[in-house]
Amino acid sequence: MRIQGLLSLVIVASLVGVLHSQSPPVTAPSVTASGERQNRGQFDVNVLTVPLMVSVTDNKSKTITNLTKDDFRIYEDGRLQVIKNFVHSNDLPLSIALLVDSSGSVIDKVKFERDAATDFFFNTVKRKKDRAMVIGFDSTVSLLTDNTPDGFTDEPERLADAVRKIKAGGGTSVFDAVYIAAHQKLAHEAGDRRKLIILISDGDDTASRLTLKEALESAQRNNITIYAISTNKTSDTKSRDKVRGDEIIQELVDETGGKAYFPLKIDDLAVDFQKIGEELRTQYIVSYDPTNQSLDGSYRKVRVEMVDNKHKARTRNGYFASKGN
Repeated sequence: MRIQGLLSLVIVASLVGVLHSQSPPVTAPSVTASGERQNRGQFDVNVLTVPLMVSVTDNKSKTITNLTKDDFRIYEDGRLQVIKNFVHSNDLPLSIALLVDSSGSVIDKVKFERDAATDFFFNTVKRKKDRAMVIGFDSTVSLLTDNTPDGFTDEPERLADAVRKIKAGGGTSVFDAVYIAAHQKLAHEAGDRRKLIILISDGDDTASRLTLKEALESAQRNNITIYAISTNKTSDTKSRDKVRGDEIIQELVDETGGKAYFPLKIDDLAVDFQKIGEELRTQYIVSYDPTNQSLDGSYRKVRVEMVDNKHKARTRNGYFASKGN
């Protein structure tokens, strides 16, 4: 067991070294603990606050944007919570890591991936407000926006240049790419930003050194939402690998409150990118101070219900109650 644990530490350390970040780390975990200094007692009071990004649709999948705090009910581990803050903002600053599968299994789709991603950046990223980066992965993981100090930029032209570097070949390291984007890059973004991973892939991991659980936990601990566009249904062939890949994609988005898209035609990628961009600007920010204020590192399950049963809420399934990562 000791040898196995040591090997796991070595793997994580080696992955962290794949992409180098010059940004100073800031604590922006799934749950925040704010300290208040008392004048006389000179002690800190930590208050646990859990922020949730919530998307709401009706029974026809139409986005609902005119709700109030009273329309929501939040449960943690089955216990009703009191909503502390409620904001409906369509202009949140975004930090986006676009992860593009460039493995041999998607070689015939790379051109469409590049074109759709380029359009998305030009239509979505706002200068002097949003930040984005491009990461390509096959058997290895590569930062493609490597002409900026920390990999992020607010210039769509630079992002488009990075997308053009994508070339197909090799295996598929989905889990490594998600882990690196979450743990080493997005984790250092300020806590008031909306942190996102957008994954384009068939989801069939063949080359990662880390597991799905480790990749998913890195996103959960850093309050990162994953959106994904599967490339599996864009060809007529069906296989066990494609089914497994789509199951992995669905788990990544379900657990982090994102959404998966399964276009039937490869040229529908642009449409799905547009849907993601629209959703990012129409979500509710709902936060609460949990009744269980213990920072014990445990995973707490979260559920959001709507008063109107014609409405359906989507958010992450839970968080880790820890002060840091």
